[in-house]
Amino acid sequence: MKKKLYTSLTIAIMILIFLFSSQSGEESSKTSGFILSLLPFFNNIESAEFYIRKLAHFSIYFLLGLSAFQMFSAYDHSKSKAFLFSILLCFLYACSDEFHQSFSSGRSPQVFDVFIDTMGAFISSFLSCCFFYKK
Repeated sequence: MKKKLYTSLTIAIMILIFLFSSQSGEESSKTSGFILSLLPFFNNIESAEFYIRKLAHFSIYFLLGLSAFQMFSAYDHSKSKAFLFSILLCFLYACSDEFHQSFSSGRSPQVFDVFIDTMGAFISSFLSCCFFYKK
């Protein structure tokens, strides 16, 4: 049961990331603008949209890392293997995600985004290792 649940959740998050990457630059800016409208305290911060975008990268890959770690753990991998596999999966997906963005109008791949994505996954996988791993 847990295998199917965490595998489905991991795939769902990956699909969500793919859909966000498919947005044009204009659509992506509208999404960021909507988020900014929900957080009025950011309106006075210069380059707030930049920070919102980077936080979005970190957050979605934090969730992907958490889900991937739980998925690999459900398949009876050791804690260290689940950790490494989840980081590897997230890193490779972040690389492919940035490549995919290069085909979206007004978007370009950013190595820094891969770093932020991987850090989000690393931190959530590390926390999962420390607090949620049960074997």
